[in-house]
Amino acid sequence: RVPAAVETSYVLSRNSNLSAIVVVGLAGGFAEQDVRQGHLLVPYQIVDLASRKIVSRGDARTDTSVRPQGWELDRRLGEYLDTQITEEWNAEACDKYDWPKDRRPMLRIGGSMVCLDEVVADDAYRGKLQEAWGGQLLGVEMESVGVMAGARRFRGLGFPIFQIRAVADTA
Repeated sequence: RVPAAVETSYVLSRNSNLSAIVVVGLAGGFAEQDVRQGHLLVPYQIVDLASRKIVSRGDARTDTSVRPQGWELDRRLGEYLDTQITEEWNAEACDKYDWPKDRRPMLRIGGSMVCLDEVVADDAYRGKLQEAWGGQLLGVEMESVGVMAGARRFRGLGFPIFQIRAVADTA
């Protein structure tokens, strides 16, 4: 997140003519929301779960509690894609290019994704993340909160930021 914030700030401080940012990349999908490899996610909210409160307990154990913060993304890209990409179009494109039937991509518009500075590869940890945000997280990625922080610093809350993520694996 920090490198993304620095680079976004750098680019925006030198390019006053940019009118939007589209964050494109990979994500880990969360099985609880039936997000699988090959799905494309266009979320409307990014949840910063990297903010934690760490408390040392008297019995030599440490507890961490997640303090989520939501960042709203611009919805116009998702709304546009929702009118253009139909199930029929998707099926036809998959058939045309011999996409395996058991791994067909699905466009998922809306919902929330989590942004963290770490890879999520543990079911218990993923469950804790889901619990912190009401079980509604679609997946995890690592950069967008930094991009959003940098953009907000230089362009304010109204600057449009969109996100598209391809699910590379399940977290």
